[in-house]
Amino acid sequence: MERFWSAYRTGAGSLIISVLLKGIICLLMILVIIGLFRRFSDDKEEYIKSLESGNPVVISDAIYRLGEIREKSAVPRLARFLNDKSKEIRIKAIEALGKIGDSGCVDDLIAVLAENDKEIQRKSVESLGKIKDDRSTLPLIGLLEDNDLQIFVIWSLGNIGDKRAVPALTRLLDSQDKYIRFNAGQSLKKIGDKST
Repeated sequence: MERFWSAYRTGAGSLIISVLLKGIICLLMILVIIGLFRRFSDDKEEYIKSLESGNPVVISDAIYRLGEIREKSAVPRLARFLNDKSKEIRIKAIEALGKIGDSGCVDDLIAVLAENDKEIQRKSVESLGKIKDDRSTLPLIGLLEDNDLQIFVIWSLGNIGDKRAVPALTRLLDSQDKYIRFNAGQSLKKIGDKST
């Protein structure tokens, strides 16, 4: 022990202690990361199980969390909630599917566009824009005349990037509304149309 303190006082010991502390800190960080990964995996399975709970609050929370972690394996289960009787759960499912971004639910989200509820339609338009699947281009173009959805449709079409949207977006450059004109131009730029 005497030799350790003697080395410490001369400076060599402080170097040894510094290296040991850094090694311990690195080891602790690795253990924390491993623990978080295991917990994350367990949480994912727990969220998926929670979808079957029957409790709307638990289901809503599980849908939200599966969207946040972008769990692709949950897409078919989440798509089932697009027809739920609870509007809140339906909206959470639409948002989660948009966050996950898997094209396996595009047809289900397109079907939601036919509903009369503007909030449900808007959320579906936004999610389709996040997923960026060309199959949604024509159904979205069909909604461009709906003033309540128009700006969201313009944004989504730009995000999707399908050139079939160019003629419809180009017509909006003549709109009376400068906000519509501006956003149509931005979407055309995203698509890569050189006329804007």
